[in-house]
Amino acid sequence: MKKLFLLPLLITLLIACNSEGEKKNEQGKEENTPTCNWVINPDSTRVSWTAFKTTDKVGVGGQFTKFMLEGVEPAEDLSATISNARIIIDVSSTNTGNPDRDQKIINEFFMKMTNTDVITANVVSIDIDNQSATLKIKMNDVEQEVPMVMSAGTDGSLILSGSISTDQFMADEALASLNQACFDLHKGADGVSKTWPDVEITVRAKFEKDCK
Repeated sequence: MKKLFLLPLLITLLIACNSEGEKKNEQGKEENTPTCNWVINPDSTRVSWTAFKTTDKVGVGGQFTKFMLEGVEPAEDLSATISNARIIIDVSSTNTGNPDRDQKIINEFFMKMTNTDVITANVVSIDIDNQSATLKIKMNDVEQEVPMVMSAGTDGSLILSGSISTDQFMADEALASLNQACFDLHKGADGVSKTWPDVEITVRAKFEKDCK
């Protein structure tokens, strides 16, 4: 009779032990779940621009090949990764695919400005849901907040695009200097030489998930 009494008790204890073991295993699985942060792939980053010439407003594209990124920190949320980002651009790295034109842009435009060996751009705000951002750009010792349109892909790709004008940065004299240096090259079919103040800017970057 004692054995019959002990049997249900042993079964109950075994079930209780197994249940506790399953809970521990489940807890262990939760503890081992990796945390994934977005990190930037620095080799994927591109800073490009399009300026315009002639009265027909023909685009001239180029990019800066040397720049530094600061304040980009790993984070689970992509917007948090770049919320304090800063780009420091070396204007001497101007590259349009035409070395002669590059030197004219560097010497007759950027070097005609004040303290413009570099251009800086700081992220002021970013809103992934509304696909918008604001950059504070400093050039010619003038700072301006520039609204940007943002495109963020689920694969971690990010594109910021916007437009600035030399008027905003008090760079009309530098623009006139560039137009004079490129006078004949900036003539259209009407014979008028024109260099437009508008410049479209684009920043492209790729972020990757780092799970630990």
